[in-house]
Amino acid sequence: MINYYYDNTNEFRPYTHQLDANDDTMPPDNALRVAPEFRSGHYPCEKNGKWILIEDHREKTAYNIETQEAIEIDYLGKIKAGFTLLQPFEFCKWNGEKWVLDEEQKKSFIIKLNQSKLANLLSDANNEIEILNDK
Repeated sequence: MINYYYDNTNEFRPYTHQLDANDDTMPPDNALRVAPEFRSGHYPCEKNGKWILIEDHREKTAYNIETQEAIEIDYLGKIKAGFTLLQPFEFCKWNGEKWVLDEEQKKSFIIKLNQSKLANLLSDANNEIEILNDK
């Protein structure tokens, strides 16, 4: 007989380990005598004396849908509101379901880049003209 232990200090009460049990004893308060099921993307947790499967995204990267900041997930359960597993790309914004190209942001970047190039070219040209005028 085996005791399958769970962490009863965690809100989801996740499975932690197993140990052999004596046949003539009751399981401890933080253990069940039924083996938990394991499935990819989920983790077994105790609820009302049974194992249930909870979403497990731990060690995956989630992205803030406002700031695009990346965080590593270290908790069991659904992805927190305001985050997604979809990776953002350059010049994108969140449309409520996925990242989409933000044409205004891209256009603004290209304008600033071209203005910077123009300023550099004008500076170089003025320096060349100044050198030629000094001769």
